[in-house]
Amino acid sequence: MDFTRPEKEHIERIEKLIELRMEDLAATDTVMFSRIRNVYPTYCWDSYLRDMALVERTVAFSHDPEGDPHKVFQRYFITEIAKEAISIARTKNDGYTMAYSANIIGKHNMTDQPDIQRLPFEKIVPFIPEPTLDPSILGLKPIENQKQLKEKYMKKFLSIRNRFTGENVEIEDVKAIEDNGK
Repeated sequence: MDFTRPEKEHIERIEKLIELRMEDLAATDTVMFSRIRNVYPTYCWDSYLRDMALVERTVAFSHDPEGDPHKVFQRYFITEIAKEAISIARTKNDGYTMAYSANIIGKHNMTDQPDIQRLPFEKIVPFIPEPTLDPSILGLKPIENQKQLKEKYMKKFLSIRNRFTGENVEIEDVKAIEDNGK
């Protein structure tokens, strides 16, 4: 697939933003914007915010395709920052901070709650209705004099139609059309 020059530049910016975000998850938007602005001087704040939303959705999709992108990215962010805190605490032999960070990871990944069971959609058998002309299925009584009623209402319809259109169509004409149509 061939992309236009602006499309290629946009893809490169997105890739650069992903790279910068993965290098430093804790960087604020202002810091990230200044970093990307060093590479792309004409880049504006509105475009940055749109692109960062796309980057966060992309990162989230790579971790949990079915989850809410914002929540998945926040869980990922919290987990990665807590892992970083654990590694720093480990170098300082700070057991309390390590345990606290591990507790944060557990809380935000909801490890204390049972997993949500996915519904077995593949086992659901859809209802396939069978067409029928039997009205008793709906709890209705069949119409016994159906042909006479049809003729009565057709005459009534034709008389009303003839009154408004000025044409003179008889019921025999309609029957002839019906017979030819079958």
